[in-house]
Amino acid sequence: MNKKCLCGCGRIPKKHNYCSGHNPNGGFQKGHKLNLGKPAWNKGKKHSDEAKRKMSEKAIGRIPWNADKKHHSNKKYLKKMKDRQGPKNPCWRGGTKREPYGWEFNKMLKEKIRKRDRYRCQECFRHQNELKYTLEVHHIDYNKRNNSEENLITLCKVCHAQVNWDADKWIPYFKSKVQNEA
Repeated sequence: MNKKCLCGCGRIPKKHNYCSGHNPNGGFQKGHKLNLGKPAWNKGKKHSDEAKRKMSEKAIGRIPWNADKKHHSNKKYLKKMKDRQGPKNPCWRGGTKREPYGWEFNKMLKEKIRKRDRYRCQECFRHQNELKYTLEVHHIDYNKRNNSEENLITLCKVCHAQVNWDADKWIPYFKSKVQNEA
């Protein structure tokens, strides 16, 4: 016959009279039935200055747990990134990213385009009220100086991030979309 844990959690103990959810040093493990709703044992407690000093002395000379990880200093990774800079990058558009927008690309024009598109992303059709931000206005031909209304379209942040890759695919797609609406 199996004994049930004395705490009343319904588990069957492996040793002694308590289940494996109990901490051998006393108390219960995180997530155990008897700990639900209770704050952590150390909540609100601060280390004394003496304890902080002892901990920092102990840490001197220790090797951090992630010291052997190479993260982004890996030579292979750095070479790969160097091979994708400038014209070799799939997003390269001839260095136009730093080019300024035309003076007429202002808040009033953006709001006019959002209103024209009924405050909906023209790719996923989510309404601006569903989002926690205002819709972005995208240049269909990727030319920041071409601010004609036929060249502008509203997109949510997710869709806008997607269309900034592979411009050759998106230019004809959005141009046909704008022509069909007209």
